Amino acid sequence: MKFAAILDALETSCANCSNEQRKLAEQVIQYLYFNKRDKFDELAMIYDLEGVFQEHYIAEYLVSGSWMPDFRKLTPV
Repeated sequence: MKFAAILDALETSCANCSNEQRKLAEQVIQYLYFNKRDKFDELAMIYDLEGVFQEHYIAEYLVSGSWMPDFRKLTPV
């Protein structure tokens, strides 16, 4: 699988990621979710057909408050 690392990160809550990788992954997810929703949905159709990861991670981010309310104003990394 070409993007096995992405699937592994999703399935293991990024257990094998460094802190830097975890931070960057969260930034990319947030950017896509708020600014490029069509791309976010396209990737979700590949990696999360049943919506399991979206439900888990979005709830986690919203509950933890780690999603910045002004993230929509940021430019991509």
